[in-house]
Amino acid sequence: MKTFINIGEKSLLGGAMDIIVVELPNGHLRSSSFHVRFGSTQVLTSKNVNIYIYINGKKKDVRMKLAKSGDAYFSLDKVDQYILSQSNLKLPDDENNDYYYMNTNFKKFTEDKHCSLFPTEEQLLKMELKEGKNEVCFATDTTLGGIQVLKTNLYFWKYNVKIILWDIDGTITRSDILGVILPRIGINWSHDDVIELIDKMAKNGYKIIYLTARAIFQSEATRKFLKNLEKNGIKLPDGPIIMDPDGLFSSFKKGIIERKQHMIKILSLLEIKNMFDMDISNNNPIFYAGFGNKETDAIAYRYFGIPLTKIFIINHQSNVIQLGEKEKTTYSKLIESFDQNFPKIE
Repeated sequence: MKTFINIGEKSLLGGAMDIIVVELPNGHLRSSSFHVRFGSTQVLTSKNVNIYIYINGKKKDVRMKLAKSGDAYFSLDKVDQYILSQSNLKLPDDENNDYYYMNTNFKKFTEDKHCSLFPTEEQLLKMELKEGKNEVCFATDTTLGGIQVLKTNLYFWKYNVKIILWDIDGTITRSDILGVILPRIGINWSHDDVIELIDKMAKNGYKIIYLTARAIFQSEATRKFLKNLEKNGIKLPDGPIIMDPDGLFSSFKKGIIERKQHMIKILSLLEIKNMFDMDISNNNPIFYAGFGNKETDAIAYRYFGIPLTKIFIINHQSNVIQLGEKEKTTYSKLIESFDQNFPKIE
């Protein structure tokens, strides 16, 4: 592997989810999981290949390993011969088995060999993160495909943030499907005033997390989609995009056939909640408000203690229901009464 690569020179069918790192009151660092998945056809003959990590254009003294499945993982012991037989852990469901990454180490049945989706605190310190958004590149030199590159963003936050959750499909866009297709041909299919509303939230000090049931292989396309949304010169603020770490078919099956999008949200947000070493209560919530377009979004947001009056559900006609309130509202009216609902964070 050459010591320097042009990190923009190659990409492949794969994806990497955005990452969140939190600095706790005691100075310790905690990270969300590193979901990094290379296209398996490019790595079929690669075995325990090193994955080099570049942050903000600089190579760091932190490596991951590449499994036959195309998944990346951190080696906690000498596991050079250990290849993951499957990418996901199995979770029991009421009727069948659902697959999803959880906030835990992948473990083999032997004590001395295990790997993780989470870097150690020592590895996090070696990344030399700046507060806010950090650009991350994962690069590996494979047998078949040569140098392969995946990119994502890492957000480094302090522990006392206030987070507003935004579902993307149907909530920022006007519909789940057309909101994905029409922007590709130059048509803005977002709800009126939604971009300005989210921009005002970020300017008042809130952190924005974008949620979607799209698969990890759509990560780069989803970032480009959000980056290109613009209205009257205003763009969406930066924020981590939390996706389904499973493959495209599995995400389609869970999201469209089984209608379990809310479970993807709950499991993802549970991992983020567990990163914070503090008492999560209604008096000091990490998740301040949530926006969605389905009843299941409200279920997911209530699960984490967001008050009903801070849960907003929009329909395809751009009418917004603020749960706990009798009258309907709109994004435009929320802008008019903005400081009442989203006071500036000092």
